[in-house]
Amino acid sequence: MTFNMRNIALAIVLSGLSQTLAAQDISASPAETYLGSVNEAAKSQNIGDLDVATRALIENQRVSAQAKFDTLWKAYQMYRTEPTLAAYTVSAIGFLKPVDRLQALKDEFARKDTPSKNRVQLVQAIAGLYRAPSAGPALTDADQTRNGDVLLFLQHAAADQDSDVVRAAVLAYSRAVPGPRAAALIQQANQRGALGAEHFMRESIIQIPALPAADQDATIDSILVLGGLRANGPEAVTLTRLLGAYLKSEKFTESIGAGSRQKLDAFLLTQEPGRTPGWASGGFPYVDYNNWLEARGRLAGVSDSAMPDFMLGQLLGSSSGGEQVAAVMAAQFGPTIASKATEPQRKQLLQRLSNTGQVSLLPGVGQHDLHARAVQMLAR
Repeated sequence: MTFNMRNIALAIVLSGLSQTLAAQDISASPAETYLGSVNEAAKSQNIGDLDVATRALIENQRVSAQAKFDTLWKAYQMYRTEPTLAAYTVSAIGFLKPVDRLQALKDEFARKDTPSKNRVQLVQAIAGLYRAPSAGPALTDADQTRNGDVLLFLQHAAADQDSDVVRAAVLAYSRAVPGPRAAALIQQANQRGALGAEHFMRESIIQIPALPAADQDATIDSILVLGGLRANGPEAVTLTRLLGAYLKSEKFTESIGAGSRQKLDAFLLTQEPGRTPGWASGGFPYVDYNNWLEARGRLAGVSDSAMPDFMLGQLLGSSSGGEQVAAVMAAQFGPTIASKATEPQRKQLLQRLSNTGQVSLLPGVGQHDLHARAVQMLAR
């Protein structure tokens, strides 16, 4: 081989080596960059500075999922005793949904020296590995095995001594598999004082459609007892808001038994938003009123197609005023109500609006006046 040919061959070899090293640098660079950002955030105590770097790492298509997990896990291990930074990195790991790293997350949770804040984030990251049967393609054997492992972990975590961990585990379990077991965990956590009134009422309501009739009654009784401890107190207002938000769904309400519907409607009847003393502050609660009225319709078996007529009839009742009219006209069924109302009915609603001053403003719409909007819809 001549000198020039040897040089050419050597150049080819070196070129290939250079490309290999360059490829390695590309795959290593994001990890190094991210860990450097983590170090800077630790020094400045400003976690917000990590958002851009975390997004860049997670969205980098040139970095494998394994490498992303390894990088975030290394960052976590570096600062696992710094609660805010450690919790942040575990939260970022949750976005990756590292299904093949379930055991590593469980082992870290089980360590006696893992801080409470980290354990809460680990519960949420592990819960995120559960894949609902209705989500996408049919579950594989591996999916089903992992789901069982996740649910078993959450049940154990729900019995933890740390109330924050208990709350995180119960909320995750109840959203993953609503039903009798979740309802029992919610009751147990509430008895231990780990949930608080709002969490307990919300999670209990979510379980209702998935429960047998007898369990529905028991769950509804428990939340009505809590909501009625002070008839005009914050618990009653909170429960009314939650029931309105969920019961206005026809699909949600259709699975509730007749007896349970009567109990719920009897409670709502005593808690009309804007009327009872508990709603005295903060202006007229137009969203809550509309939800409340829709929920009462659903409990009476009113379908989507019949809802405008039901709401119109309620607005024409002697107890409704201009604020109630404005609230409903600004919501989902307002346009249909305006088109269905007869001329005398529109005049009656407009009269009620004329007797009412300005009502609450629609959030995020600046100075948009719901009163004027309702008048415009009805005065056609």
